[in-house]
Amino acid sequence: TRLRLMQAAERLLKTSSPVELTAVSIAKEAQMSSAAFYLYFEDVRNVLYALSEAAAAEMAQAHSILEEPWNPDGPDIKHAARVVQAFYKVYDKHRSVLRFCNLEADRGDANFEKIRIGMLLPFFEKFSTRIYIASADIKGYLRADAYAEAITLVAALERNASSDPQLVQSAIGTKRLQEAMARLIAWRFSKESHHADKSARNEP
Repeated sequence: TRLRLMQAAERLLKTSSPVELTAVSIAKEAQMSSAAFYLYFEDVRNVLYALSEAAAAEMAQAHSILEEPWNPDGPDIKHAARVVQAFYKVYDKHRSVLRFCNLEADRGDANFEKIRIGMLLPFFEKFSTRIYIASADIKGYLRADAYAEAITLVAALERNASSDPQLVQSAIGTKRLQEAMARLIAWRFSKESHHADKSARNEP
């Protein structure tokens, strides 16, 4: 019954804003009474929290791709593209929920912030590890440098995925944006990019 209510809320989110949801509308969509709604959720915000948790959990597929063997010598576009596609897949399915989660996290809600960080932290960690491995022979490049770059890349990935797909498609195209993101990730995960940086820093 709880799942039916969550599914009903997410269906309504395809045509309604999260702030427009009501317990009555969710219960009606689930073909239940309002009383049944309150047996499982305190309020609409509680439903959105549960949906945010469920959506964040689906990022596990993207996390698992980052655990596969990659080629660190040159840009591994194939793996990077799969990560981007897996990330977008979750946002395409749960965009309204995750955008609400991000908004509430930005507004200082500790519970939604915990969900957001929990979803993104594995990307920060895994991105920074791959960037740092690729920079192993670059003198003076610290783990903190790799982590800063990882945060920058993940922030761009999240922002792009959360954007309105219709607006993106009408401007430059979703496919083109995803391909560009994959190239940036693959390039920074490769030794080749760090060697290029080293050469640039050594130029007079």
